[in-house]
Amino acid sequence: MSEIAWVAIGGMLGAVSRFLINNWTVRYVTATFPLATVFINLTGSFLIGFFIVRTTERVLTDPRWRLFVAIGFCGAFTTYSSFAFETLKMSEFIDSEEHVEQMMPRIQEMVGNRLITTSEVAIRHGGAFGQS
Repeated sequence: MSEIAWVAIGGMLGAVSRFLINNWTVRYVTATFPLATVFINLTGSFLIGFFIVRTTERVLTDPRWRLFVAIGFCGAFTTYSSFAFETLKMSEFIDSEEHVEQMMPRIQEMVGNRLITTSEVAIRHGGAFGQS
């Protein structure tokens, strides 16, 4: 199977997963904030950190799995284009202190994504608990 096929199949599964989680969240969770995007981006950040360390340092796997999971699945699952679009829509209405406060969850999400990915790498390296 070609490299493009690995990325395409992973991307299809990531996009479908994102779609299903988003629809479930919209249907069953009442929130004025795009909670599904936050959840997807945080779990995707964790998954890619876990996967990359696991497959490059702990268990060496076929490089095509990186294409499938990291580029295909996570690339489609954590589309930051949705994050960017929703943030842009929210920022169009910033004209008061109240609206600035409404943007704080976005800033927290950006910091959270970075911390989760970095923490996962540190844990996998054993650095988080002083192990080598």
